[in-house]
Amino acid sequence: MRHRGAGGVSLKSLFPDLNEDELKALNYFITNISVGEIVAVRELEALEGIRDARRVIETLVEKGLLERGEGCFNLPRSLREKLKELGFIRKSFSPIGF
Repeated sequence: MRHRGAGGVSLKSLFPDLNEDELKALNYFITNISVGEIVAVRELEALEGIRDARRVIETLVEKGLLERGEGCFNLPRSLREKLKELGFIRKSFSPIGF
């Protein structure tokens, strides 16, 4: 789990009000920027050990750290850009310019 950006900044220092499960879920969505609702809940429970993943996801949505799309959850663009600047998300290469 990547809790630090390129400059050594920790997720906990950026989001001090998040509990451990919320930090795990946020880190999951940093790695998997857009995930279907069912897959996200299953993986957060099975892979990250979060007992009530639906509740944790809803908390992150309420705090504006996740967006609910059509059957999926996404990191908001503004948060993705900030996390890229801090080195939590690598700038990717796309041959078609996305």
